[in-house]
Amino acid sequence: MIRIMRGLSVLICFLAFTCLAQAGNITVYDNLATVTACNQPGNYCSGVGVDADSNIPFQGDGPLAASFSTPASGLILKDVQLALINEGAGYPDSGSITIALLADSSTSPGSLLYTIATLSDSAVSQTAMSVYDFPLVTPQALAGNTRYWIQAFATDGLDTTYTWWGLTNADLSGIGVAGEYYSDETCTAANAAGCDLGITAFQMQVSGSAPAVPEPSSLLLLGSGLLGVLAARRGKMLG
Repeated sequence: MIRIMRGLSVLICFLAFTCLAQAGNITVYDNLATVTACNQPGNYCSGVGVDADSNIPFQGDGPLAASFSTPASGLILKDVQLALINEGAGYPDSGSITIALLADSSTSPGSLLYTIATLSDSAVSQTAMSVYDFPLVTPQALAGNTRYWIQAFATDGLDTTYTWWGLTNADLSGIGVAGEYYSDETCTAANAAGCDLGITAFQMQVSGSAPAVPEPSSLLLLGSGLLGVLAARRGKMLG
């Protein structure tokens, strides 16, 4: 009986420690370390909306999307960051982009799950690629071992935005990047294989936390109750 009680005490402590360890932040996709490599539209950037008057030949037409995958335990999605730049002076700033969470459909962007945010062109830097943070107003519970997409598109559905989404050129070294996909108006391909943009990946960070698990205090309370029951039974046996 004493051995059982000791074993149960060790198990409770282990579970409590595990719960505390799982409470931290989880980053499932991050290749923002090289945002300075994309400092001018049309160089290493891809347009979120089509500029019909543009003379920039290397332009992936929107909507644009990048995939990410969740760990086995699932994810509470809390924050998305994108590397963006405005096309610059001389272009209107009346447009905007919408950032959204999409389901996966056979390694392609699927149905809309949640609208994350809307960002005006006028709020985006015209001089340097910069990181813009979009914390979710309502964190989203995502299933484990599942692919999802972050999509950016012209808010009004037309080609009116002059914001560009940065991308890495032949660099798949970021967290969770190598096994994922990107999509533009004409192509959906693996980051590692490339298509009209070559081997590349849109620059973003996707993070959150592990799904809720029993709090350590709850486990300790349950364990104390079990230990109490075992102690009472032991007392009866000795009596």
